[in-house]
Amino acid sequence: IDIFKKFCEKKHLDYKKELNKINDLLSYDDLGEEFYKYLISNLIDFDNFEENYFNVVSELTFKKEEE
Repeated sequence: IDIFKKFCEKKHLDYKKELNKINDLLSYDDLGEEFYKYLISNLIDFDNFEENYFNVVSELTFKKEEE
């Protein structure tokens, strides 16, 4: 979340509002279409590409070994 906060500060955005907006968009039943549109129109700077942050987060499944 620290990287996202830094990004929002740089873009003069309220990170809490941005997170809420992203959360709302991801809850739509459209396979991420609205999120994608928002991402490319608001969160990725194509004019100053080096100013973007491209960090990856993976969600891994944890299974407890049976004892």
